Amino acid sequence: AVVSTQSTGNIIGGPIFSLRMQAHVTMPDLFVSSDTLDFGDVKCGECCIITIQLFNNNQVPCSWTSRPSSAAKKKKERMIPMYRRKQVAKMEKEAPQEFQLIPSSGHL
Repeated sequence: AVVSTQSTGNIIGGPIFSLRMQAHVTMPDLFVSSDTLDFGDVKCGECCIITIQLFNNNQVPCSWTSRPSSAAKKKKERMIPMYRRKQVAKMEKEAPQEFQLIPSSGHL
């Protein structure tokens, strides 16, 4: 994408000038090797490992993470009374981890 803007400047004791600035903007483009993850039938107590690949085809670096954003967590927490938030936090610490992404973050 091309972004442009125009600005006017004034030199003290000199002329007024016009300055046009233009930039070519490139965004990172993250692709995942699969749109869906199918774990199939997994018995209680067993684990299933699935491998996916992340790609960034642009020259701009891309940082990623598998953790939910803090904004999403805060929004969710605002709707729950404080005593219940503490109960849920305690249960989450004691509960086994259902999903794990290794590594949990990275740069492409």
